[in-house]
Amino acid sequence: SYLDVVQLEHSLNRMLRKDVRVWNIGLAPPSFTIHHPANGTFTRHRWSAMLNADSKLYSYRLSLGKYVVMDPIERHTRWHVDYDVDMNKFQRILKEYEGAHDFRAFSGMMEQKEKLVGKTVSTVREVYTVDLVEEHPLGSGRYRVDIRLKGALYKMVRNMIGTAIEVCKTEGKGRIDETKFLQLLHHHDEEVNESTCTGGREAKDKTTNSKKKIQKWRTDNPCKPAPPEGLTLEKVFFNGDDDDGF
Repeated sequence: SYLDVVQLEHSLNRMLRKDVRVWNIGLAPPSFTIHHPANGTFTRHRWSAMLNADSKLYSYRLSLGKYVVMDPIERHTRWHVDYDVDMNKFQRILKEYEGAHDFRAFSGMMEQKEKLVGKTVSTVREVYTVDLVEEHPLGSGRYRVDIRLKGALYKMVRNMIGTAIEVCKTEGKGRIDETKFLQLLHHHDEEVNESTCTGGREAKDKTTNSKKKIQKWRTDNPCKPAPPEGLTLEKVFFNGDDDDGF
């Protein structure tokens, strides 16, 4: 009932730390039953906040610039990148993430997970939109990257941001360049010399110097994930939710 939900919210907030709060708790949709006429069986489905989600909106907040002074109050909610970044290139690189890709090179601990479950786990995920937003006050170096996707792998969003920043460094040289980034994301065909290849795992055909589709792994990506402080899950979209931003 409504009073039970209100009491649950009140009880949770009394137990939580003062910097964490729960609000607007609601009842989950009821379970439903699906009839399978082919064999005359019925399957009962219980609503799941994870499995029934249509998409999720993540945001990552940054303070960008060598001479930018970040507000210390935001140190727990924003990553201060204290070197210059090519912003036009950064926006272009972020857009490369849109679409369905194999994000194995941007995931975390996938090999360990596969050993645990005893089978290969798909690392293909679909990213609907990636938007770079300059936050107020304009010119302060405060930016937000909004990423809407179907679902994310462990550390995937942080690796996406950290890798894009490395590609777009303007001073010195980042850990990878744009060509290497595109190979990690799109798994381009490459010329592979069997005697010198130490990167991605090549196909079983051992023809030296032939064109092959390369499976990229997290170990092929030298970039560190962006710090966790800047990342937030802003909203989970379910059936019927309107896209009203936040």
